Amino acid sequence: MYTRLLIVVLLLLLAPNGFAQKSGDGKMIAERFRALSRSSTWEKVREVPMAFPTFHPQGMVIIDDRIYLSSVEVVDRAAGVGVAHLFKADLSGNLLQETRLETGNLYHPSGMSFDGVNLWLAIAEYRPESRSIIMRVTPATMEAEPLFGFDEHFGILLGDRTTRSLVALNWGARNYYHWSATINNGALNPAPRTAPVVIANGSHYIDYRDCQVLLGSGFAMLSGVSTFSAGGDSTAVTLGGIELVNLKQLVAQHQIPVPLRTNKGQPIAQYPFHVAPSEEGLRFYFMTTEDEKSKLYAYDVTP
Repeated sequence: MYTRLLIVVLLLLLAPNGFAQKSGDGKMIAERFRALSRSSTWEKVREVPMAFPTFHPQGMVIIDDRIYLSSVEVVDRAAGVGVAHLFKADLSGNLLQETRLETGNLYHPSGMSFDGVNLWLAIAEYRPESRSIIMRVTPATMEAEPLFGFDEHFGILLGDRTTRSLVALNWGARNYYHWSATINNGALNPAPRTAPVVIANGSHYIDYRDCQVLLGSGFAMLSGVSTFSAGGDSTAVTLGGIELVNLKQLVAQHQIPVPLRTNKGQPIAQYPFHVAPSEEGLRFYFMTTEDEKSKLYAYDVTP
């Protein structure tokens, strides 16, 4: 009885408006994000330890009461040996299901997105200017479908039904790669035989690590970090931020810094994230990792 009550309370604390991703939520999130600035207030409302080894998380999607987490387990990086995990967990941190996605020496999963039907991520070699395989995953069954390969390391993959497109970003997020797509039998299908349109990323202050398509809006949110140094003996500074990107123009239209750090002093924006509307603003979730043990943090953000 007490266990069930605790779970109900936890779900309410984590998800004031539920996790179901609706088209209207995407437009609301984009509008509320534009009202945020570097003066916005971040308030931690919850932290939940994961009850299983998470290795090094790369991308996170939360659908209703399920967490989907892509993660890399490095066995021997020099030899190109590792494991690409895709975990499904509940909001209490319990592992429900796992799928392995590595193919040969391609084992580094990208940041992950959800198009309202399927999950999208790439599996790549763990080095820049390498190779990737585009994956489409059915959330309910965790069945992964390799669609096509490409000679580039993709660290971000965005499948968007509103603009009918598949958008990838390479290592360091310096270039966008855009494929047109169709919707067949309810699924988004990119056209891999057509060479992608390549556009330089005009935003330079962070390298994107994870992403979220804002359903029904034509926008996506991307988070990441970058380290800056003036040279010499100066101390390097790592900055984290989140940007709102127009998926038609492939241009960032609003940017805010994320002034949060983990218990070990790492910028929290370097970890996977998810965003949902809160009562007055937005609620951001971050999956941080320390010593292969992760925690899901929830922060409410208001202007």
